[in-house]
Amino acid sequence: MESDPSRVAEKGYDRIAHRYAEWIGLIHGCASGWAESKPENGYHRCDSFAFVTARDAVTAAAKNRIVDAVFRLVARGGVGAASLRKVADESGINIGSVRHHFGSHEGLMVAAAEEVGARMARRLERAMPATGSPLDVPGRRALVEAVCHAVLPVADDDRAELIVLAELITAARLRPEFRPLATRMGTDLRAVFREALQAAGVRDAELEAERLTAVVGGLTFELVYPHGSTDASLVAEVLRRHVADLIPA
Repeated sequence: MESDPSRVAEKGYDRIAHRYAEWIGLIHGCASGWAESKPENGYHRCDSFAFVTARDAVTAAAKNRIVDAVFRLVARGGVGAASLRKVADESGINIGSVRHHFGSHEGLMVAAAEEVGARMARRLERAMPATGSPLDVPGRRALVEAVCHAVLPVADDDRAELIVLAELITAARLRPEFRPLATRMGTDLRAVFREALQAAGVRDAELEAERLTAVVGGLTFELVYPHGSTDASLVAEVLRRHVADLIPA
């Protein structure tokens, strides 16, 4: 079992990096027409592993309960509230099983970050413009807006997801074991924005990706902390206007 917290975060990041790579593939596909090669449910199917055993299903259900418990605990009390013992109590799964599946507190945080990325990817798939849509001005704007809304969900039910992400990044300031994970997540978020902007034909995509990251980061802060507006329609309008400025008529 991995004992070095920073290595737990770094190894877990490899899986998160793969998730961002899938995002970039989706963005490129939308820009170039990808209907024929789009895998079923967003994943390439391997018939040899198409079945799921009852044991696998039980294990997956237990892991989901544990990760859901981490979300609730972090939303209520920050990263420090999601200890192995508290997660076991919150999920109703014994601490031995929690430790078996995730190893450590750091492992739990990596799993939570993975789940945030997975939810973003699912939203992106649902929200991407239809395959073959013309990349005229409205189509290009729709592409970038879809990516923004995948990263920044505004529904009340999604608020815990934003809190987990914000708390993990905040914790990385004082806890070095989380820094590689938080830093690489930020790097890849910029890569996703850059790819979307390039696909939409935006000039200076590198710089504009930084601006878009700043806008989304600021809106995330407003939604998570008691600092500003939590009006979902206002957040959506801010994003719409920013994208319209990036892709003028």
